[in-house]
Amino acid sequence: MRRTVCVFGLTMLVASALVGCGKKEAVRPAPEAPAPSEGSAAAPAKPEAAKPEEVVRPPHEQPPTAVQWDAPAVTGDWAGYLGGPTRSGRREVAPITTPVIAWSAQVGIQGYANTVLTSGDTIFLGSQGEFWNKADKSDSVIALRAADGRQIWRVPTDSDVNGTMLAKDLVIAVTDSGTVYAIQRTSGEIKWQLGAECGMQHPPVQVGDELVFTREEGVTTVSLETGKIVDALTACRRSQRTAISAADGVVYAVHPREGLMAYAAGKPLWKLERPDPELTGFTAWQPPYVGKELLLQTFQRWSFKTESGARSFEPAMVAVWRDNGQVAWAARVNSPELANKQGNLPGDAHYKQPPYVADGSLFAVSGNGGFLQSFSLLDGTRTGELAFSDCRSRQFGGIAGATGVGYLTRHDGVVYAFSTRDMKWLWTRSLGLHAVAGGKTTHYQAPSGCSPEPQDGSALFAAPTIGEDGTLYVGTADGWLYAIRQAP
Repeated sequence: MRRTVCVFGLTMLVASALVGCGKKEAVRPAPEAPAPSEGSAAAPAKPEAAKPEEVVRPPHEQPPTAVQWDAPAVTGDWAGYLGGPTRSGRREVAPITTPVIAWSAQVGIQGYANTVLTSGDTIFLGSQGEFWNKADKSDSVIALRAADGRQIWRVPTDSDVNGTMLAKDLVIAVTDSGTVYAIQRTSGEIKWQLGAECGMQHPPVQVGDELVFTREEGVTTVSLETGKIVDALTACRRSQRTAISAADGVVYAVHPREGLMAYAAGKPLWKLERPDPELTGFTAWQPPYVGKELLLQTFQRWSFKTESGARSFEPAMVAVWRDNGQVAWAARVNSPELANKQGNLPGDAHYKQPPYVADGSLFAVSGNGGFLQSFSLLDGTRTGELAFSDCRSRQFGGIAGATGVGYLTRHDGVVYAFSTRDMKWLWTRSLGLHAVAGGKTTHYQAPSGCSPEPQDGSALFAAPTIGEDGTLYVGTADGWLYAIRQAP
């Protein structure tokens, strides 16, 4: 088993930290904000450039411990992507060992950014309707009864709903067109709506009484009560694909131009641009996992120079101390020939989901990799892997877990359960085709080669959700939501 890990000395631990060594960096001035459409909240025309705190935080001289990685398990509401702003995806409830489909409901397409939210006896979700990337009459936000999946209310939206989150008594939903909806949980009434001129296409995080959206550069803060823009660093620019997390009042976001950054009260705390001297560029669609003292960012494409001078796109991850942006370790996870079983997609190996941390290990699936892999929390070394039953390898949605068990969904239309304690498969259920949902194997076997997409039926893009009672909720690309429970 090949293990390639890059661990950095103190001279390279903070590539472009704003506070780690007291170094200040200029913040790019904001462009003119576009004129708001009628009925929408106006953004400041020229927001002031934020200045980093002038605080020097000492470097960490010891490697991280497993305890420093722990993030609190989700309790109460499953309020956002992978449970909430830390993206831990973990709920300490009894795992499902013998699964049975309790009910299913037709809700419309569930894409990789969609999340089922749970609160007491009600679940909420956004729908991408009948057609991807095209507005249709089924695009909406829906509330269902958790007991049987019956609809409570439905609010039509102007285009595909890319994601939802719970904030106080509201469901916050964002759409392809960039519109933000704030909907009363109990009644389904729209409290406020932020127009599409800002293009905020993916869910924010809640910090106090405000919502924070990440942008291509910087963040935008919106009042939770009124929907008005409070502060916009770089004003209105296209938002990133769920690449934002938060804990203890600090927001962590990935920007394609600016790198990984931490913000407090809308002001930058630190910035990490190049955690590896060979790094030529990176893209991240997924938010970081936020642990007790560290965070971990996986990259969709982390580009390295090869001996021939070409760029090699390898799956990669970087562990960072939360207080100062110092790199604890960085890992190149796969060599190109190990991108999947056949090795025929080396240029497109990537992560599109945060890692999952449980039982002292880190778990992840490369977006085009044929394996579930485990890694050491101490230095990023690969410690184990499990092969999937077929080579259709894409996995976008992320991993959620109960006590001792992780659940993941894949493009093969199958939900997988695995042990986080001894790294073995526990069970599978095929959900990609509603007519035959519930089988134990994939609904389509690739005859030869490795097809990353299903050849019939639909993939499972969305991350699983776990209710307070341990129910597992899985949405599918053919428009169904399944509630899976322990068999009697």
